[in-house]
Amino acid sequence: MGLIDLFIKPEPEEKKNNNEGKKGQSASKPQSQQTAPKAETPEPTPLPYTIDSTTEVSIDVQQRLWKTLQDRNIPGPDMMELVTYSTSMESSGLPVEKRYELAFNVLKSQYPNFNKKTLLNSVDVYISYVKEELESGKRQFQEKRRREVELKNTEIQTMNANCNKLMAQIEELKKKQAELSEQIKKSQEAVSNADKNIAHNQQVFENTINALIAKLQADKEVMSNLNI
Repeated sequence: MGLIDLFIKPEPEEKKNNNEGKKGQSASKPQSQQTAPKAETPEPTPLPYTIDSTTEVSIDVQQRLWKTLQDRNIPGPDMMELVTYSTSMESSGLPVEKRYELAFNVLKSQYPNFNKKTLLNSVDVYISYVKEELESGKRQFQEKRRREVELKNTEIQTMNANCNKLMAQIEELKKKQAELSEQIKKSQEAVSNADKNIAHNQQVFENTINALIAKLQADKEVMSNLNI
């Protein structure tokens, strides 16, 4: 499951098609053989630090973002190793600057070529990775809005036109007109709810991305002033 899947769920029609295919395959099997074991849900990736934010953010997205950065870890010592090692010293009560300095010195002793420029450049690389996730998420939210709002609104406009035509027809078509009106009402409610939910989830997603970027930028500033 991708990062954006935390907000954008599979289409209901796809689920329906998958379920119908499963029913056709398992119709002749005993009940005991039809139930597949559930896959274990992987444990969320722990964050090395808390992202401070005054806006709503998603813990799940934070965890998935950090996992993405871990999966794309740059070879050799860099920000990832420094932050991870610094986190292991949180119980010491030292301020973050001192822990970063200690972590840097440990890495420097193991990798003599490691320097501040390499460290700061790696922060920029990881920020670019997070921004890639942001742009990817925006595109998928846009596509979801197109499918679930814009196209549905077009369908509603078409149904309204048909409804107006039906209202001018004879008495025997009134039943069909009433059913179509009910369908329009339900569709409008579904679209309205979908639009609000998408807008809210996109805002949470963008807040989360921006919060992490701000934290990484702040860390970069701290690291820029380290006595290393």
